[in-house]
Amino acid sequence: MSIGFRPGQHPFTDVPEWCYEAVAWCYMNGITGGVGGGLFGSGYACTRAQIVTFLYRQHAGK
Repeated sequence: MSIGFRPGQHPFTDVPEWCYEAVAWCYMNGITGGVGGGLFGSGYACTRAQIVTFLYRQHAGK
């Protein structure tokens, strides 16, 4: 299901096409800011602390 995000709606250069819209949504809603240097970190393992932070930000509305 497409939610309508287009290239350029997040600053990351390492996001695969299959998850582009989900990453754009998370970025635009303040859930994630990436790992720095224009990278989302799509090839990195996600820590428990990062997962808890994502869930907290989503639940708290940022």
